Amino acid sequence: MNNPSHFFTRLFSPLGKSILFVLLCLAFVFPVRLHAQNWEFGADFMTGFPQSDFRQNLDATGFGLDLLVLYQPSQYPVGFGIDAGFMTYGSTERREPFNPNIPEVSILVRTSHNIAFGHLFSRVQPLEGGVRPYLDLLFGFNYLYTESKIQDERNFEDIAGTTNFDDITSSVGFGAGSKFKIAETTDPDSGKLLKVYLDIRARYLLGGDAEYIQKGSIRSENGRLAYDLDRSRTDLLTLHVGFVVQLF
Repeated sequence: MNNPSHFFTRLFSPLGKSILFVLLCLAFVFPVRLHAQNWEFGADFMTGFPQSDFRQNLDATGFGLDLLVLYQPSQYPVGFGIDAGFMTYGSTERREPFNPNIPEVSILVRTSHNIAFGHLFSRVQPLEGGVRPYLDLLFGFNYLYTESKIQDERNFEDIAGTTNFDDITSSVGFGAGSKFKIAETTDPDSGKLLKVYLDIRARYLLGGDAEYIQKGSIRSENGRLAYDLDRSRTDLLTLHVGFVVQLF
């Protein structure tokens, strides 16, 4: 990984004003009484499409999962949340003898190329409605890493693994989407209202410079690990489809 101090310099310097704005908003919002709050919890399937220089180097589509938690005071159409996800943009596997003296038993060597990310975000959306369109503003990080694992062929349990290379960089972006209510119920004991929405959204994330390994770039040379590195910005267009549960 690159020098961590370089990452924090890249991450916080361009985002300082945005972070300060969000902290001030939270300081204003959180004194609101607890009963006047609502929370949203979401999970979705995600596809990611590299953009600009990232696409020229990588030219691969990623697939993964995304989770989020959103807090929104009932008096305001603005919420604040945290979002985290994981996406794989390529993988390879091969079979090797478990031991040169036991060629009858083999193990699976799997290498995956991944991006993990985390964002703080603010969201503008209607408080109520069967259809709730929204806009997001995000800032956080992208963590790119390639790892290799040895797995049992019968049950795919991990036997051993290592991270071959990793790097981390900043990520800022914006998004838009809409939620469509599909269910609503009230807890008879607590009286809390629960709503379930289908959630569809798109995001454009401007990622900072990072180094990464492409699929197929890892090889063995004279018994040692070797690989080629690419470097570029890590801009991504992501599409999401999932579900959101809203609690009042």
